[in-house]
Amino acid sequence: MSEEQRFNPLTLLLLYTKKPIIAMLALLLPSFLIATCYSLSEKKEELINTEETNYFWIEVGIILTLAIVLAFMIAKISKKKRTLVLYIIVVNVSLINVLAAVINAFVVLSNLLDQNKATRVIIATIIGALAVSIVWITTILKGKREKNGKIRNICTIIISSNLGTILALIFPIGYYLIIIVVLAVFDIYSVFKGPVKEIFSTPEYSKVKYSDTVGIGFGDLVLYASLVVFFAFNYGIEVGLYALINIIVGVKITLELTRKYKKFPGLPIPTAVVLISGYLAVGLAKIL
Repeated sequence: MSEEQRFNPLTLLLLYTKKPIIAMLALLLPSFLIATCYSLSEKKEELINTEETNYFWIEVGIILTLAIVLAFMIAKISKKKRTLVLYIIVVNVSLINVLAAVINAFVVLSNLLDQNKATRVIIATIIGALAVSIVWITTILKGKREKNGKIRNICTIIISSNLGTILALIFPIGYYLIIIVVLAVFDIYSVFKGPVKEIFSTPEYSKVKYSDTVGIGFGDLVLYASLVVFFAFNYGIEVGLYALINIIVGVKITLELTRKYKKFPGLPIPTAVVLISGYLAVGLAKIL
């Protein structure tokens, strides 16, 4: 089997970097700033629905079931149709990125500009989001990790930050917490036994795992950004900043374990560190 045949295009969804902490700051700071604008918005309650319905567990169960089934379906199809799966993922993510950019721009600009100026900037935002999505798709579909790697990394960070912001806001608190915890647990299975395991055995990943370059999953980036937004929006800017710092701590621990064991899930430790420390901070703030 040739190198080209063995190449797994899904590895192009990873962010490859020699400076992961800098990459995390580039990801999390914009999300934190957008979450701050959401928190300060006079229309905060109108923009976001934080109430849980009477069908809480049914709805959460349906969401998680669909997500896990979809993950297994993608893994199954990707064994024979990796490029097709990659196309489907990047096109759908790109479309959602544009929609998320418009929503974020509307909320941010409604606090800063009058209606006429805001409309013009929102149009510019749509064009900018489309441009980022097109560049991201183009660099991915060229099919090599090294080619245009820096450009792809920048686009990946922008899109991940954008999607993470929306993810944290579309679900009520209870929904979000259950979903994030289940995804962190599923990530353990996925990396060691499930869909993601195959990526770690591919030639292109083997080339980087022994170097000073690390690969961070696209889904991990989205969820890191969402955690910062979740705490900043629901519990205050100070708690959001505290969550940002703790995500970096959790990512640092995860990277050290990755270097030691060659592969390690990216969600469990940062998620645990942020949720535990975040709710401790919330509890202490109420007591004091």
